[in-house]
Amino acid sequence: MYLNKVINNDCIKEMQNIADKSIDLIITSPPYALNLEYETGLTLDGLHVLVVDMLKEAYRVLKDNG
Repeated sequence: MYLNKVINNDCIKEMQNIADKSIDLIITSPPYALNLEYETGLTLDGLHVLVVDMLKEAYRVLKDNG
């Protein structure tokens, strides 16, 4: 793990490589299923699964005081 590194990739896959309770801050912009160019093919059910999976990993890696 690098100190002060910005990782720009699939957040769920990347967070699976991060130790529990090791991150101070998470900034995210989840998809809103508004049919924007970068959200094509995302169904409401798919969005729900994506957000739930992302939040589970974020909770796992975020420090208790994060």
